[in-house]
Amino acid sequence: MGAAQHADRILAAWDRANDGGFRTELENALVSCRNEVAATGLEHEQRELLESVAQQLQSRCSTRRLEAGVALLRHLRTRHNRMLV
Repeated sequence: MGAAQHADRILAAWDRANDGGFRTELENALVSCRNEVAATGLEHEQRELLESVAQQLQSRCSTRRLEAGVALLRHLRTRHNRMLV
């Protein structure tokens, strides 16, 4: 699964206010970033961003950082969707 798909799943759990699902999706994203090989340089960069944001969100950061992390995930998802068009 690509970084944008993980971002989408994290955001879906966030939008549902499902804390357990949110934490699970963060962990799934981190495992993927550590274990899967990126096919392209762009995917590698996206995974680095996803990993950084997921780690930050997992650490129960401040509201400001939480909002920034969610905004970055939305950007990652949107950027990927624009490239598909």
